[in-house]
Amino acid sequence: MRLRLTIAATAAAATMAVTHPVAAQGTAAPGQARPTAQERSGPESADVEFIRKASEGGHREVEAGKLASEKASNAEVRAFAKMMVDDHSKSNAELIALVSPQAPVPAQKPSADSALGGLTGPAFDRAYMAKMVTDHQATVELFEAEVRDGKDGAVRKWATQKLPTIRGHLEKARALQAKLGQTSSR
Repeated sequence: MRLRLTIAATAAAATMAVTHPVAAQGTAAPGQARPTAQERSGPESADVEFIRKASEGGHREVEAGKLASEKASNAEVRAFAKMMVDDHSKSNAELIALVSPQAPVPAQKPSADSALGGLTGPAFDRAYMAKMVTDHQATVELFEAEVRDGKDGAVRKWATQKLPTIRGHLEKARALQAKLGQTSSR
């Protein structure tokens, strides 16, 4: 049975309606109002929250990466930013296709990170990489929780497949952050 869910697509609070196969718990009979995500309890609630957070985070990474591609002064930071745009764009598309295979939802762009927007040069590079370390630590934790506790097999499988890439992003971000800290003249 398919359950109609509404999840936030971006940090800008854009919403999208998606069709997602999950447990039928909490569904209404045809013609009756369906319970909201807040009213539902049970296995699908955690998966819906994971999907929302993964979608928002992925879109933020793409937007921050685009900003860094333009503003970074360090070539390695620009290369990392390009990797973020490429990898997270691909993952975002996969997630949308996973939760809405019949009607892919166009993603709306969240606003750019205002804390980074006013910086330039090496200060921007250091702030961007610090943000990447923080964001990817949180993302690793999010995906590990889904792999461990997720109830929806397809969503859990997708999270399991993406986790090594996200851990790799974190390792690269930490290494580059450490390098920038030692060579602030770049």
